[in-house]
Amino acid sequence: MSTKPSRLWLGLYLFVMGIIAVNIHIQMMHLGVLYPQWKPTQWINTVMFVIQSLGVLWLSLQLVRWKSSISFAQQFGIAFVTMAAIQELFIRLPLTAGYTVDQKYLFVWVLSYLPELLVTFATTLGVISFHRYLTRRYNLLVTAIVVTFYSVGVHLWLTPFLQEMVDPLAQYLTPPSDSGVLSFPYPKIVDIIASVTFIEPMIAAYFVCYLIGQNGTRNLYVLLKTIAALLILTKSGAKFVFYMWISTIDDLMDRLLSISQFTLEWVFIGVAVSVAAGYFQSRKSRAVSLTNATD
Repeated sequence: MSTKPSRLWLGLYLFVMGIIAVNIHIQMMHLGVLYPQWKPTQWINTVMFVIQSLGVLWLSLQLVRWKSSISFAQQFGIAFVTMAAIQELFIRLPLTAGYTVDQKYLFVWVLSYLPELLVTFATTLGVISFHRYLTRRYNLLVTAIVVTFYSVGVHLWLTPFLQEMVDPLAQYLTPPSDSGVLSFPYPKIVDIIASVTFIEPMIAAYFVCYLIGQNGTRNLYVLLKTIAALLILTKSGAKFVFYMWISTIDDLMDRLLSISQFTLEWVFIGVAVSVAAGYFQSRKSRAVSLTNATD
C-alpha cells in the first residue's frame, strides 16, 4: 500500500475516532450527567497552567529528539500549532461556540479564543526559547524551574493584559442578539459541528503519540505515555484532581461523572491514536524487513 492511501485511511480513522471521542461527553450530557460545576481559585488555575507549560517543555524536548537539527522556527511553529490544535483553538471551539452564540463566529473567536491563542503563542515561544538556550549551559531541572516562574508570570500578568488588549476590538464586531443565543439542550446541528471539527485535536494528539513512538518505546508504554501527555497538555488531568477536591456538586458520584465525561474523552483519544501509531509503525517495520530480505 502506498503512502497516500495510508494517510487517507489514517485521516478517516482519526475522523471517526474523534466523533466517537467527543460523543462520550455529548451523550453523557444527554443522559443527564451534570456539566462540571466548580470555581477554581487563582492559585489552582496557576498551578494547572504551570503543569501545562511544563508539558510544553516536554513537547519541545520530544521535537529535538525527533529531529536533532530542527531550527528554532520549526520547533516553535510545530509546538505552537500542536498546542493550539490540541486545545481546539483554531477550528472546533470557535465554530461550535460561535454557532450557539447567534452564529457570531468572529465575535466569539476574537473575545474568547484569540486571547487564549495569544497566551499559547507567548507561552510556547518562551518555553522553546528557554529550552534551546538554557540547556546549552544548564541541566533540564534549571530549565524547568525557569519555565515554572515564566508560566506563573504569563498566567498572572500577561494573560489579563492580552485580554484587555483584545476587548476593545468588540466595538468593531457585530454582537450577538439575546434571541440568537442557544441554551442546552442544543439542536442536533451543534452536536454535528462539535463532532466533525474534533478532527483538529485528534491530529494533534496523533502527532504527540507519533513523537513518543519515535523513541523505540514498546506499544504499552507508548499508550500510557500518550494518555499522560494528553492529560497534561490539555490540563484535563490536573482539572480532574482539583475538581474532585473543590467541586460544588455535593454527591460524589455525580461529581465524578461530571468531570469524567471530559477525562474519559482524552483517555479514549490516547488509546485510539496509540493503536493507529502502533499499526503504522508495525507496517513500517515489516516493510523495512522485507526490503532487507530482498537485498
